[in-house]
Amino acid sequence: MAFSAGVATLFSAGLGAYSSIQQGKAQARQAEAQANIARQNQELAEDQAGAQRREGYENMVRKRQEVAGIVARQRAAGGASGAQVDTGGLLDLNMDTREQGEADALNLLQQGYDQAWNSDMQAWNYGNQAAAHDRQAASAKGAGWWNAGSTLLSGLASAGSMFGKAGETVNAAKNANTKLPWYGKFYTW
Repeated sequence: MAFSAGVATLFSAGLGAYSSIQQGKAQARQAEAQANIARQNQELAEDQAGAQRREGYENMVRKRQEVAGIVARQRAAGGASGAQVDTGGLLDLNMDTREQGEADALNLLQQGYDQAWNSDMQAWNYGNQAAAHDRQAASAKGAGWWNAGSTLLSGLASAGSMFGKAGETVNAAKNANTKLPWYGKFYTW
């Protein structure tokens, strides 16, 4: 009985070790998939940041062009009325329009940069998540192998104990000159 239990324990330990390795691999694959998703999100956030910077720049350029058109219309209206456009009130109006327009243009550029900065921070966070998932995957693989080794060692220790008890039964039968159990031929000492 103890011999059969020892064989069953060895078989069970082998299955447990295999299961531990497979479980570690499955956990690693899941963590790697999450890392890949985080990296894809990082790339998307980086692309979005670039698009936001471009949009801020383009909005600034458009605003400057719009202001230039307004100033040109002011100068044309002043010139058509016969007023001197390079001096006095019309010049002040043109300068104020340009100044306000430039402030608006720079504000649009800054808004684009602010949005891009937020997207860059989000990309950085996604990169950190990917690195954490990569570490988790490596840890899961290692844990699978460590658990497998532990299961095997524990199983071997239990089986060794059971085989030892079976040997004691065989020795007792030999000493008593009685019929040996079916596994007695494995104990030849």
